[in-house]
Amino acid sequence: AVLKNVWMYSAVYAIATSAAELPCGIYNRGPATKGGDYQLDDNDPITLRFQKPNPIQTRSEFIEACMWSLELGSGRLFIECVPNKQNPKELYVLDPRYMEVKKDKQRYLSGYEYTLDGAKVPFTTDQVIFHRYHNPTDAYQGLSASTPAGDSINSDILSNEYNNEYFGNSA
Repeated sequence: AVLKNVWMYSAVYAIATSAAELPCGIYNRGPATKGGDYQLDDNDPITLRFQKPNPIQTRSEFIEACMWSLELGSGRLFIECVPNKQNPKELYVLDPRYMEVKKDKQRYLSGYEYTLDGAKVPFTTDQVIFHRYHNPTDAYQGLSASTPAGDSINSDILSNEYNNEYFGNSA
């Protein structure tokens, strides 16, 4: 739907490109000041990892992919950490449409399962960063702005298709 709706695309594009301009990494509190200033730790391994998250993406491409996933992926973001979250060598945004959260009554989450081309790939909770927008009706699912706006977006798309068909017939 986002590729057929200029307003939705423009909104997500503005969010993603703006977020990609922000510094990303670990912040430490600077000298004790009234405002409690925080400063980006340029030497922290996580900060360095964000500068080149993987061999095929720049920092800004990676951050944009994160934001597109959150805004259009039902408010959910999954980042694969290779080999794990404690010492990531590479970070990849996984498509939330293909990720299943494995629920656990005692530990909340027991892991994840990613399905691609029919193959199921299991992930442990140590291999994936799971972030989501708050959803008041489901603790495991996110809620992006596009979800409640879905009917309006679809109506706009259908109206545009009808108008294009109508005027395309020299009406």
